[in-house]
Amino acid sequence: MFITVIHRISDPDQFESSAKSATERIPPHLKLHQYLSGNDRKTATCLWEAPSVKDVQEFLEPVSGRFSRNEYIPLNSDAAFGLPAPSTV
Repeated sequence: MFITVIHRISDPDQFESSAKSATERIPPHLKLHQYLSGNDRKTATCLWEAPSVKDVQEFLEPVSGRFSRNEYIPLNSDAAFGLPAPSTV
């Protein structure tokens, strides 16, 4: 399933540093397709592919929860367009 995560960032420098190091240890059952940061660096959006929202939450909250409020949105793939081809995650 595809999941969008909206990050409302309170400390952009810490968030970006933490997120960058976390990308080196993403578990094999998760796939990060996109990371998009706003110009003000206080909002970012990520596109994940994972078995469940809970899987993404369990990975991201320890990494970014101190520096951002995260909203997890499971996507309706049937109604969406422009999504990447599903991987084997």
